[in-house]
Amino acid sequence: MKFIVSLAGAIASGVICFIIFSLVSKYQIAQIGYTPNQSDKLIDIFMVVVPLVILAGGWFSLRMYKRHLTKSSSGR
Repeated sequence: MKFIVSLAGAIASGVICFIIFSLVSKYQIAQIGYTPNQSDKLIDIFMVVVPLVILAGGWFSLRMYKRHLTKSSSGR
């Protein structure tokens, strides 16, 4: 179960991060004075940030799952 929770958190955080970067990219392209070099910088940032966000999302979801288990079992 721990693996599924971690995987679900990692996928969810990756999807959210992708949506945010897509919206930033669309906003960036719509601006006056847009140059393709700006998209290259955004893609470079995306390549660095997304794996870190995915790892953090998986870790955080596992941590929340473990905390939920300890809270629910301590009251018995």
